[in-house]
Amino acid sequence: MSSKYVTPTLSATDDTGVFGYNVSESSTTPLATLSSWMPIAATTDYSADVQFLLSTGEGEKTVYVWFKDVAGNVSGVVSDTIVLSIHSYPYTVVNTIFVGDGPRGIGVTPVGSYVYVTNEGSDTVSVIRTSDNTVVDTISVGNYPIGVAVTPNGSYVYVTNAYDDTVSVIRISDNTVVNSISVGDYPNGVAITHNGSYIYVANSDDSTVSTIQTSDNTVVDTISVGVTPYGVAVTPDGSYVYVANHQDDSVSVIRTSDNAVANTISVGSNPNGVAITPNGSHVYVANLSAGTVSVIQTSDNSLEDTISVGSNPRGVAVTPDGSYVYVANSNDDTVSVIGFSE
Repeated sequence: MSSKYVTPTLSATDDTGVFGYNVSESSTTPLATLSSWMPIAATTDYSADVQFLLSTGEGEKTVYVWFKDVAGNVSGVVSDTIVLSIHSYPYTVVNTIFVGDGPRGIGVTPVGSYVYVTNEGSDTVSVIRTSDNTVVDTISVGNYPIGVAVTPNGSYVYVTNAYDDTVSVIRISDNTVVNSISVGDYPNGVAITHNGSYIYVANSDDSTVSTIQTSDNTVVDTISVGVTPYGVAVTPDGSYVYVANHQDDSVSVIRTSDNAVANTISVGSNPNGVAITPNGSHVYVANLSAGTVSVIQTSDNSLEDTISVGSNPRGVAVTPDGSYVYVANSNDDTVSVIGFSE
């Protein structure tokens, strides 16, 4: 096997209802209260294909799976072992897909079957089937859609609509908008907790972050942050949310246990995109006007480094193994690659 992603088929039955699953490379039985559990709508008979990212390095890998019921009882463990061998291949553009007007945000379903693209100029979301790179659906959403995020269980897509201050909720099974949630002024960046329980939306024009509870799609909190929040990212353990505040050159750190701002970190000029390493140890912030990337150490929220990149960096992303950071520089048409070893 050469891909670091595996797609185990899970199945479980329980008279009181299967309520969650936990996939790990650790053989230690997880407590029922840990945030690493993936929620399931309670069912007596559960079956699904899920995606799991293996740890860095080649060789033998064992994956362990547990289930829990509605009472919080944790099942016995089941496991399987594979051998991972990684190979490098040349990259090339293999297809160009025409979507709506002004494509902006992009989200991929957990198993990689579909891609959802927000089209800000046509108020739609294009759905691309990856098996043949065909647009299979076009969904009308709110006014000027920007951000997009897919729930970890692959059931829903959340889209921020900047001009009408809403978030559209798309049900993936039939690509239908099943809800429209009113949030703050000019919703922009959006991120989902690892267990899919909460959505965090950065509202740029009123300097707040809306917290949406996915169980009933209600706004359960509105958090004041810095001026003009853009990018937002959640730590892998779901404990903190990092928000890039574009106009006051700062990053707000929200503690999710009480949705309070626990820290504010000064970074470069006009921070835009934000990304967190897979192990949660570092946060990377693209500073648009400074032409830099700020590196924050999450253990104490200190500014560890400032890295010069291209002109007007906006987007930033970390590879799944945490080895590299990719930065999109909008003014000189380049991508900077930052080497990083976790």
